[in-house]
Amino acid sequence: MLIYQGPTTEFVRLNRLNRLSGQMVENFKTYTGYYPNDNEIQSWQNSLSRVSDVVELADLKDNYVALEYFVPYNDRSRIDCLLFGRNPTTSSNPTTSNDPTTSNVYLIELKQWSSVEATAIEGNFVETFTGGGKRVVTHPSQQVKGYHNYLLDFIEELEKDPPLSLISCSYCHNYSRRDGSGLFDPVYSNIVRDYPVYCREDVEALAGELRARLSDGKGLEVFNRFMQSRIRPSKKLLEHIPSSTSS
Repeated sequence: MLIYQGPTTEFVRLNRLNRLSGQMVENFKTYTGYYPNDNEIQSWQNSLSRVSDVVELADLKDNYVALEYFVPYNDRSRIDCLLFGRNPTTSSNPTTSNDPTTSNVYLIELKQWSSVEATAIEGNFVETFTGGGKRVVTHPSQQVKGYHNYLLDFIEELEKDPPLSLISCSYCHNYSRRDGSGLFDPVYSNIVRDYPVYCREDVEALAGELRARLSDGKGLEVFNRFMQSRIRPSKKLLEHIPSSTSS
């Protein structure tokens, strides 16, 4: 289940008209039976316009977007944004025309944080102001890693041949990049390398990444394949579950 889905052109249009968050509120009420809280509505208003700017800068026209995607078997966890499309390798380089990873799902976790302090707590935690106070919370890259691996564990199309390729990052659009501190403290270097963090100065970099991964379009086709996928434990997940033995 998800709260909003649509072509990227319509997503951009609704943002320009300041109608997207209102539509999401009504969709949320329809799907869940209750209204989202004010903080959630405000986060949609603040963050989704920034995503719209990046999508427009990347010139993603024949693409598809899904917002507030409920992860399988866990109604408490929602992925902020998923973008769907194909990378342009098949059209620009004939030698890669059989590349099986040209259909892409791009996962973006959104954060409104403006100030973050690193911590020495094992497991990649940070301290920031959120939920009305200063709290210790998971580093965005660690949160993204959890979502990324969860989808790989349960969405069958992500391990089929040819597979959908899943790429994941976070976009902290109010946060100014300070290399060596905060979100980029050396303690987080490994997790940030694998699951990048884009900041307020990185709009062009993120747009360029989306363009490289998604600009060949066909977003609805990729979206349908993802949403219609069978949901079941992956082979890799099952290999890590010990088999029961009878005595």
